[in-house]
Amino acid sequence: PRDVTIAIDDAAGRRVRNLFGQYPREAGAVTDLWDCLDDAGNPVAPGRYTASIVHHRPIELSLYNSVYSSATPPWVTEAGSKLWGANHGHPTSVATRGETTVLFFTGTEGGSGIQRINDQGIIQWTDGNEFLDGALDDTYAYGLSRSSWQNRTLLFRFRLDNGHLVPFDDEARTPSPALLPDPSIPNTSSLALAHGRLWALFPGRALLQADPRTGAVLATAEAPELLAVTDRNGRLYALRAGGAVVLLDEKGAVAKEIFRVAGLQAPRRLGVSHDETRFAVSDGGSNQVFVLGVGGKPAFAIGRPRAGGERPAGAFVRDDLIQPLGADFDHLGRLWVAEGVGTCKRVTCWSADGTLLDQFWGQADYGA
Repeated sequence: PRDVTIAIDDAAGRRVRNLFGQYPREAGAVTDLWDCLDDAGNPVAPGRYTASIVHHRPIELSLYNSVYSSATPPWVTEAGSKLWGANHGHPTSVATRGETTVLFFTGTEGGSGIQRINDQGIIQWTDGNEFLDGALDDTYAYGLSRSSWQNRTLLFRFRLDNGHLVPFDDEARTPSPALLPDPSIPNTSSLALAHGRLWALFPGRALLQADPRTGAVLATAEAPELLAVTDRNGRLYALRAGGAVVLLDEKGAVAKEIFRVAGLQAPRRLGVSHDETRFAVSDGGSNQVFVLGVGGKPAFAIGRPRAGGERPAGAFVRDDLIQPLGADFDHLGRLWVAEGVGTCKRVTCWSADGTLLDQFWGQADYGA
């Protein structure tokens, strides 16, 4: 059995007829007929003609994947599905308030750096600026940006209902006021909204207070023990070195230690459930997210303990995490986790008992 191609040339070597191309033929003697017509359907002139025959084993095509600008699905639909996240970076964080869930991504040249999704993971709106973390009130989503385009650390705000970028209420109506004159802040930088102010923490550098109305920096303080800040129901929570989860007062000082998480290797971010009875701590050292209850009672850990910053070769283990960053609970009690890896660029959704419910993959760097 072979695939056969036959072409007919005249005595001068000019092609007059491509009889057929790569056509299957069974094993054994085969006769194929030429009706003496050329490719235009006209009879050829009398003369000498040569048939060239090419035959080979059948060619099979195996399509393994196509992940350029992948999304879920990888095209725009009437339901609102669009490109998921940034092309050059990775997911960084999740912020929730009421029924609103907003995701953040860094490394944006194509795709989105902030996107609001509904409970089914369908994207409602996006914006192309890049972000490390964010905070929400009833009207706006605030984004903390380590902007590679403007080469500064910036603050943005978007309307929650439609995603429109809204300038701050300063004299210049600035769309993105600078919190720092440079972008030299770590991936673990975090943003919270409490006590009527925005709190931007840059671990190892500073804790800034900013006016959510004008974007102006109101105060700057050293906070060497703080690793992350977050908010819930108007209260300002923080994760400290050593695994302590604390409440901060209106001046940014520790008002109360709630509990301490043991065994963390490189804690990164903190998430608090809507009823403030569950807490999630992401640990970059073990590649796990630890979920704890009231008083810090361990509930479960997502992912097996594993060292390193990239997924190992071999079968993809979907229940494992690599470099978890932001984690937050939605109004249904589910936990959303952003993995800070530029390969699969994955955001996952987990049930209240730690079962993986869904996973969403980001787009590739131009090609795969």
